[in-house]
Amino acid sequence: MDKEATMKQLQSVEDNIRETRARLCSKTESIPASVLEMDLGMYERRYKRALLDLTPDECVEIKMYAEQQGVKLEFFDIYIPTAEERAEHERSLKAIEEFEARESQNPEYIKMQQAALEDLHSIFEPKKKKGLFGLFGKK
Repeated sequence: MDKEATMKQLQSVEDNIRETRARLCSKTESIPASVLEMDLGMYERRYKRALLDLTPDECVEIKMYAEQQGVKLEFFDIYIPTAEERAEHERSLKAIEEFEARESQNPEYIKMQQAALEDLHSIFEPKKKKGLFGLFGKK
């Protein structure tokens, strides 16, 4: 785990949370409040997810490292996941891994994935231009 990179990531998300809260309180903001509330929720979830990816020991290390660097992680204590949230996160990850392992062996699932990829290729393949803006010329 890179403490410096993790701390910077958390700082960046905290900056986004602060900025969005300030914009939400601002009377001169042209963006609708509902959009700003969605953005705020997104940043809060991103912050929680970043903390969920760390073990409790790593969370303590990051907090101590930030204090040593003189950085205040304002929302760290607010969004620190509880044991119940961590357990739910672990169950979700395990369920996803089991699903992927099971479905990767399923021939129908493999065919569906291949069909989806072919559809994507047909969408993103460059079109051949015909004549002037595709209006005139050879067909």
